[in-house]
Amino acid sequence: MSTHKIACVAVIAGILFFMFGPGRAMGATAVNYRSIGTYRGSLYDSGKASVVAGETIVTFTDARLPEYVGKGDQLRIGREKLYILKKLDNNTVEVQKPARRTYENRRYRIRRAFSSIQAWESSRDGDLVGQQRREIGICYNDGPFRSRNSGAFVTFDGSNTDSEHFMWLTAAEIDRHNGLDRTGVVLDGRNRTKYGIRIRDDYTRVDGLELKRFRHGKDSAAVHVRRAQHVRLGQLLIHEFKTRRFEVVGIKGSKDSDFTVQNCIIYNGGAAAIRTTGWGGTATIRNCTIYGMLGYGVYEDRGVYSVTNTISMNNRLDDFRVFRGEQSFNISSDDTAAGLNSMTGLDPETNFVSVVKRQEDFHLKEGAYAIDAGMIVSTSYSTLKVVEQSFSESADIDIDGSKRPVGTSWDIGADEYEPIGDEEEPPVIPEESPVVMEEPSVVIEEPPVVIEETPVVIEEPPVVIEEPPVVIEETPVVIEEPPVVIEETPVVIEELA
Repeated sequence: MSTHKIACVAVIAGILFFMFGPGRAMGATAVNYRSIGTYRGSLYDSGKASVVAGETIVTFTDARLPEYVGKGDQLRIGREKLYILKKLDNNTVEVQKPARRTYENRRYRIRRAFSSIQAWESSRDGDLVGQQRREIGICYNDGPFRSRNSGAFVTFDGSNTDSEHFMWLTAAEIDRHNGLDRTGVVLDGRNRTKYGIRIRDDYTRVDGLELKRFRHGKDSAAVHVRRAQHVRLGQLLIHEFKTRRFEVVGIKGSKDSDFTVQNCIIYNGGAAAIRTTGWGGTATIRNCTIYGMLGYGVYEDRGVYSVTNTISMNNRLDDFRVFRGEQSFNISSDDTAAGLNSMTGLDPETNFVSVVKRQEDFHLKEGAYAIDAGMIVSTSYSTLKVVEQSFSESADIDIDGSKRPVGTSWDIGADEYEPIGDEEEPPVIPEESPVVMEEPSVVIEEPPVVIEETPVVIEEPPVVIEEPPVVIEETPVVIEEPPVVIEETPVVIEELA
């Protein structure tokens, strides 16, 4: 190769490296994280920020980054917009791409990258394969996402995707629900919206969200997979879509659709929890918990289903209606759970913590027949992990993110039971177990280990015990503090202008 050609190649390589950073120039997939939250103002702008051109580490002085600032948030310094990859400590972050210029002790502003899920999808979709990128939208619990139209909350459509390049919607690690209502990021249809999430792009992933009250008209669904293939749905909490006026489904597949549903809880619904209405549709359903449909639990209808490790109970029609597909290791309250090691005719109240209306808790209780009764399915369902949130990391998990199995085998249903005071580990538990047994309602508020190790708490036990209502009533105020801090920030922004 001539010296001239070598020089040209070097110049091109340098341009690619500058434009895309290390890895992209060699054909690696770029993973872009963008935060999504309902709060539109500045999240934080105290102190000053510094960064060196070509570097990804940003340091802050006279600042202490709050917990609600995180991955995907936009950091603006001067005219440059950077996006946070992770917080290294309370005054240092790593951004996703190197800074173009050097800034020293400059004023800055941190805010959410997008204020609506549809805005994120519309901005970041496209030829993901050709541009070698994967787009991950991270929802934060600034407040419920509430729909403003009667169509769809968000539609994934128009992207060229494959198994490495796709759109992925999830919840921030600090804002993932724990299987209970209103404990994480909520998408609320308010009975005014027909669809929560419509998916038309292959390989789309959605996990870690709560969807409720999507029942505006016939064929409504919290999640609708329309002729999309290889869709993955995980750790979703879907409920309150019950209506007698028309057919409403929790997760609906159409003709030629293909999706996997795993570690989801679906309850208080209409025509079915999961249903495929078009010929040629397929679905894989694993470790889901379904309860209280007006119609069917799992309804194959015109599709072909593979259902494993799933609980479906107390549905007005069949708990499972699967004829063309296959079942195994399932549980029903009627006689429709079929296949290898499935159980029928069981009582929901002996399995779940609570089935009381508006107090539902579908975690497994001690002694539940679902414990260690499932099949070990080595699916390695990828999930965003604590801190790193790396796509390359995989784990077999339940709806809370706990690893499976805890016992000798997987539990059936969305929850993997984690016993308190496990008899298999007597050296670790004995000091805590007496307190847990005597005061179960106080264990959460006053962990016994903390009481024993903190002299101050021991000296003032009457204060803690006599004023429990005060502690409980103050909790909402703590949660609402971030918006109070945030509302003050617009004054700072006006000064910047």
